[in-house]
Amino acid sequence: MDFDLSAAQQQRLDRLAPLLDRFRTLPADTGPQSWVSGAAVEAALTAGGWFGDDILTAPLPDRMMIAARLAELPYAIEAATSLIVAPGLGLADLPRPVALITAGRAGKPVRFLPGARSAILDMGDHVAVLDLSGLQIAPLDSMFAVSCGVLPAGALAAARRVPADVADLRRLAALALTAEVTGALRATLDQTIHHVTHRRQFGKPLGALQAIQHRLAEDAIRLDGAVLLGLRAAWSQDSAEVSLATGYALDAIAPALYDSHQFHGALGLAKEHVLHHWTYRLKVLNGELGGASEQFLAAAQGFWQAAG
Repeated sequence: MDFDLSAAQQQRLDRLAPLLDRFRTLPADTGPQSWVSGAAVEAALTAGGWFGDDILTAPLPDRMMIAARLAELPYAIEAATSLIVAPGLGLADLPRPVALITAGRAGKPVRFLPGARSAILDMGDHVAVLDLSGLQIAPLDSMFAVSCGVLPAGALAAARRVPADVADLRRLAALALTAEVTGALRATLDQTIHHVTHRRQFGKPLGALQAIQHRLAEDAIRLDGAVLLGLRAAWSQDSAEVSLATGYALDAIAPALYDSHQFHGALGLAKEHVLHHWTYRLKVLNGELGGASEQFLAAAQGFWQAAG
């Protein structure tokens, strides 16, 4: 099922396209590593006004599309929290990048925490924000293609409670995760299609094999379903629909990773290949917010209660 973008949506995405094209490939001197700082991307986004009032006040589905497009880049950049979560909670003026610390993650690795200037925290019964400017948070040494760090002991004492609803935070966090997952999945699929189109074996492209075509078609169908469910959930902002969309997106990760790595001949597992900048990031996203099973359970409970 396809849909047409509105004139405003198309205009925003057209304006974003040159920036995406500029950063779609990594510099030749990057070298093999699990994640690459997106400082140059951050500067370009800021200079282009992509975190300005005209974007942050746009409809939520529009901001989800922008966040998903940015997640297609091979750089580790924080965008979804700034575009979706912060403005949705009335916190659009928080200094960014903004780290999102969900329930129970305060003492565990948090994505984008190193280099972040602010954090939004799910404290269980309330929402809080934390100024990170005075904290020294070093990136953890890991294989995952995103910077992660842990809050220093006692840092939560400086957290400030804000008048935002925890349910809203969790719903927006799930939508932000859906946008990040669908963007990384699309980049993974595009990279794999490019590889099987140009990689020749036995005298013909790998992509000429029907078995490969069928599996990539299934990956594409799952991706399109995740995108549509995410946009519908952003439009309705119904908690059950949000959980369903997030669960569906997370559930699409495992087959996409299996197919992309297999069709690359496992080359994508090596840090010398650009594919890992999306697939290793997806491995981290796969465990966020309890994973697909917890999101599907929340969706089932929500729909059941609505039907009762």
